[in-house]
Amino acid sequence: MTKKLLPLMLILVLLLSACTNSSNSDSAEADPLSDGKAYLQEEMDGLQSILEEIGSSVGDAAPGDQAIYAMLNEQLNSKTYFYDILLTDAQTNVTQVASKVDAPFIGLNLKSINTLNELFVDSPMLVIKQNANSDDTPFLYASVPTESGGWVIAYIDPYSFGAEISSFAIGQELRVYANTEPGSNSSVSELRAFTAEELSWLDQASDYINDEFATLETLTDAAVSAYQESGPDSPAFSTALAQISQDSLIAKNVVFVDTDNMIVTSFPTYLEGISFDLYDLDIPSLTSDRQPFITEVNFSDVQTSALKQLGFVTPVVKDDEIAGYILVQARLFDLAADLSSLKEIGQNVNFMLTDSQGTILYDGDIAEVGKNIYNDDLYSDGTLQDYLQNEFKPNPEGESSYEFYGAGMTEIIPKEVTWKTITFMWENFKLSMNSEWKPAQ
Repeated sequence: MTKKLLPLMLILVLLLSACTNSSNSDSAEADPLSDGKAYLQEEMDGLQSILEEIGSSVGDAAPGDQAIYAMLNEQLNSKTYFYDILLTDAQTNVTQVASKVDAPFIGLNLKSINTLNELFVDSPMLVIKQNANSDDTPFLYASVPTESGGWVIAYIDPYSFGAEISSFAIGQELRVYANTEPGSNSSVSELRAFTAEELSWLDQASDYINDEFATLETLTDAAVSAYQESGPDSPAFSTALAQISQDSLIAKNVVFVDTDNMIVTSFPTYLEGISFDLYDLDIPSLTSDRQPFITEVNFSDVQTSALKQLGFVTPVVKDDEIAGYILVQARLFDLAADLSSLKEIGQNVNFMLTDSQGTILYDGDIAEVGKNIYNDDLYSDGTLQDYLQNEFKPNPEGESSYEFYGAGMTEIIPKEVTWKTITFMWENFKLSMNSEWKPAQ
């Protein structure tokens, strides 16, 4: 691969004492900017070589292959500034990951996180993006396409990156600045009530989520009709289940569970024949009526907060009897990624979606997904806990304020917040919007 991973979004500023001393002949002859750029390009070439070596070594290895995992971890530790190294297939689904943090990446479709789309191009790419787990300085993302059609992607910590190249000395100082897109930084206006325009952003976000709920409901209703008209073994019913998974952002696995708690028909099909008894879950026992409902469903033995899964369950009635249940499975991490479009609504605000128990289904900081705002220690102190328990929890909508950590968890700042309730499948979800303002200094 001959194309270079160019550091186009880095600005090198060389502060040389010699620049202020015209009598220094050595400084006059030196070209520190050129030397600095060459040094940085050499580091970028080395980074690109690592990613290309990974891409040429993986071949068609199955997701989670232990040999590939070991190789990725060896490369992860070769540079202090590597945060995560991910390998995706041609559809941008993560198949391998080496990470310095516990992150449930495997199986996630990275392109569904629409803020990362520019990584998936046919040439090496380095971009700078805000990372949910970082402070105001964003992360660097290096992407190199593989011969098999996928990508190798490295998340790079800008602080460690700066420390790595600080050994290069020209004159007295080398500084590396990473700039975000214009307007992405928080404003510094005084805490205040939301304007009418800002309140409309909450409505826009609510409409977006309602549209996704409506899409899921329409697709599920079509599958129910297909069952009633053609039966559980019909191609029409199988196609309708697949359509739910393919056309709904919320859906992942979609299964039809009979009254004996067995998966009879599914998309993907490899789930067929599995009993939910294996997971200590009896779907038919969860309801005594014919109303749709939502429950927690776990298909895996390893559980972290972001790997929690919701099951959207719709009873299927035929001949006036419940014949079984269509269950749409949504992993919280995937759901949050799919809802990342909410970041495009408004400026200097953050949206959070929670269920009736307080579990976070979406937050602008994806690290918060799966936590519970009512019982997690992170949300247990001061004015935030008072707001959550005495205002947010009992009231379907409202507006208030509280104090909480700002970006990077480095300082506590006041925030204005407004919220409303969205009802779907007899479950109440709360969508809140808080300000990212902080008082002027």
